[in-house]
Amino acid sequence: MRISLKHVTGFEGLDDPANKPVIAWAFLLSIAAILLRLFFWHYTGRTWEDTLITVLHSENCAAGLGLTHHVSEPRVHGFTSPLSVLVPLMADLVHVGWGIPFIKLVSVFCGALAVVYVMAIAIHPRTRLSTPLAVMAMGFVALEHHQVFFGMAGMETQMVILILLMAFYYLIADRPIHLGIALGLCMLARPDFGFWTVIAGLYLLIRRPRRLLTVVSVAFCVYGPWLIFT
Repeated sequence: MRISLKHVTGFEGLDDPANKPVIAWAFLLSIAAILLRLFFWHYTGRTWEDTLITVLHSENCAAGLGLTHHVSEPRVHGFTSPLSVLVPLMADLVHVGWGIPFIKLVSVFCGALAVVYVMAIAIHPRTRLSTPLAVMAMGFVALEHHQVFFGMAGMETQMVILILLMAFYYLIADRPIHLGIALGLCMLARPDFGFWTVIAGLYLLIRRPRRLLTVVSVAFCVYGPWLIFT
């Protein structure tokens, strides 16, 4: 069974010939985003101090000491974003010390995917951004220095941007399951994204009330295990 990109992502407008220039630019800027982040990583080797604090939790957990910052104080933690510790934890469980390189590697590809989601917003029939405006937005996401600096220094910044763009797109595209996943990830990405999830929920309540239950249920399946754990 063939699974298309549209089936997996829910993207619309990919087959429209009028969108070919935007899609081509998205491909080029995605490659540029990857190369720029790899160059920054290789050239600077920068690791932000907050990353060292956060990843210490995943290293302690992988070492059997618990998801904690201070071994002697098991309930003390120093991370804000669950994703900022869960992503490196996946690598530290394989080998303690691989957490920081892994979150940087994830940020490399999240930078490219962020460009793709800006493209998806730009070509969706409900938005239809002009090609110059779409290229400017994609270029900003691909090259803007804060996303490169913090993301490639081990922070969750690039993942947060991607997840927020996903939520924007799926709200525009009226894809309740995809939106539920994105909003669940929003809550794992940043606690202050709770404001955005409320805004999205109010919009659904007013404009798409039949979608609300599906979105909330899926979002809880994504965020619920962390909420129960904490």
